[in-house]
Formats: sequence, structure tokens, C-alpha cells
Amino acid sequence: MPIVNFGGTNPALLEKAGFEARVKELFAAHKAAGEETNEAAAMALKQAQQEQLAAAQAARSACLWAAVTPAPAARCR
Repeated sequence: MPIVNFGGTNPALLEKAGFEARVKELFAAHKAAGEETNEAAAMALKQAQQEQLAAAQAARSACLWAAVTPAPAARCR
């Protein structure tokens, strides 16, 4: 069973609750795929961190793009 990687498409990963939910989702998927508990937890955390980094980079990129276009960005910090 492949584990889906959302890449930078999930802005919920930038919030604590969204990140925790994604880790739990990935952990369950890794366990269902037959991984040992510790390995499943480590893999889930690593993947969620990679997805969170990609989401943060996508958000920054969107904000930079918004700075040079007439339409304001919906969410720039």
C-alpha cells in the first residue's frame, strides 16, 4: 500500500493540529503496511516533516509571487 505524499499542497501542515493529524495518518498507514511500531513512527514523523517543509516553501513562494502581482496574497506572514 503506497503512502501518499501531499508535498507542498497541504497548508494545514503549517498548523500544530494539522501536523499532528498528518503524523497520525501516516503512522496508521505505515502500521497497516506492516511496519514495526517504532519504524512506523519514525517514518511518519520524517515524512510529515518533509511535507511541512514543502508546504512552508510553497507558502513563502506564493507570498513572494503576490508581492509582484496586483492580487493580494490570502495568507502571507
